[in-house]
Amino acid sequence: MHLPSPIASNLALDPNGIPRVCLLLSPYKKPSVKSFSKHINPPKLGTPSCSRCLHLSKMAPSVPHSSSVPLLKSEANEKYANVNWEELGFSLIPTDYMYMSKCKQGESFSEGEIVPYGDIPISPCAGILNYGQGLFEGLKAYRTEDGRITLFRPDQNAFRMQTGADRLCMTSPSSDQFVQAVKKTVLANKKWVPPPGKGSLYIRPLLIGTGAVLGIASAPEYTFLIYASPVGNYHTASSGLNLIVDHTYRRAHTGGTGGVKSCTNYSPVVKPLFEAKSSGFSDILFLDAATGRNIEEVSTCNIFITKRRHHDLYTVERATKEKAKGDFFGGELTAVRSKVTKPEEEAINERNEDFVSLADVLDAEHDPHVTDYATDDGVWGGEGRGLESIEPGNIVSTPPTSGTILPGITRKSISELASDIGYQVQERDVSVEELLEAEEVFCTGTAMVVKAVETVTFHDKKIKYRTGEEALSTKLHLMLTNIQMGIVEDKKSWMVEINGCDE
Repeated sequence: MHLPSPIASNLALDPNGIPRVCLLLSPYKKPSVKSFSKHINPPKLGTPSCSRCLHLSKMAPSVPHSSSVPLLKSEANEKYANVNWEELGFSLIPTDYMYMSKCKQGESFSEGEIVPYGDIPISPCAGILNYGQGLFEGLKAYRTEDGRITLFRPDQNAFRMQTGADRLCMTSPSSDQFVQAVKKTVLANKKWVPPPGKGSLYIRPLLIGTGAVLGIASAPEYTFLIYASPVGNYHTASSGLNLIVDHTYRRAHTGGTGGVKSCTNYSPVVKPLFEAKSSGFSDILFLDAATGRNIEEVSTCNIFITKRRHHDLYTVERATKEKAKGDFFGGELTAVRSKVTKPEEEAINERNEDFVSLADVLDAEHDPHVTDYATDDGVWGGEGRGLESIEPGNIVSTPPTSGTILPGITRKSISELASDIGYQVQERDVSVEELLEAEEVFCTGTAMVVKAVETVTFHDKKIKYRTGEEALSTKLHLMLTNIQMGIVEDKKSWMVEINGCDE
């Protein structure tokens, strides 16, 4: 009996014998058909000739874009692919090419090659299919106003993949191999990089165990694969996110794989995320598995809070608790003052509380937690930074990357930018109570960049936060995207230019 090859059975052929891929946009639209060959004119829209694809098109989920305007144009020019950039969302649009490289366990990856985008043959006994031995990364390429195409910190993605590979006992590409492979993929698909300001090319590197293995063990062979898709905004709503704190499910636990970008971390998130969205929420915020009291991550992004804290305002009860805990503001008290202003005193009196400076509770001049202090006559001691250098509210906190939280590259970059404009950034445990008392909350990630949180719901409490032009998240989003788009000088050397994109 003649058996068709795996590739031939999945592809329809055009009249010239060129394989086609059916791009499924929506069950309510006829899918467009695109040839792998860029020398063949795009065929007219119509019903796919592949019966398998026709069946899948009826099952495909709808894609969030206007049903009145096709996502793909019928014609393409030399510089850009036939994409309606104005309708670009965050959903898969296959590009022309992908990158592939293989290696045996314990050896080095081959140079790899650019091949047409399409299905790959894989053993049913592959490590990725049976034991989930796989990692993925996500980064973006941008087109600047002066025509350059740049990558945002690809070396950080390479390092994170290596860290994950070590955790999962996999062979990983070197940092140079990773970055060069990403560059080749973008260069091969350069017409799919959106025009300036219209989006970015999302790049998805995969490291998967493709060698056959029956017992639980490292796969004997690995595949390093990179594909790409032009994307717009991850969350289409212009307003902030509406999160719900999940008190049932847990995303990660100490000693697990929450700190690496393992493929197995994400499928368990689908059910709680589906439930949250079915209830009208944008996303879900997970708590730590150990105590169930501290926030950790949203489904695919990190989280920050800002909270106005008066360093010199202490009641007897608060100062006593701080002394008993042995830490202040996450381990270090930055400033204390023995005097209280009249408005502060009036506010305390309204609550029937007694004011006390920390100098009244502990010996500030000798306590190791106090780096700055004031004596009763107002003279500053310690390191001499003074209270004036730390404005109330200029503290940004984010949960620590101690093994259960992914060390986001956008998270790292935003922390640095916040420090640059005078904010004190703390990586520490953040309780749900602190979250509910915060003035501002925002999320960071490759897909969303920076996004303000408008509300958080926890049980029967719904808290609204500051958003809009004056919000810190708005300022940080502008700072980062201006660097990524080449609008301002990249003084941090975060952007990596891809040569040959103007040819």
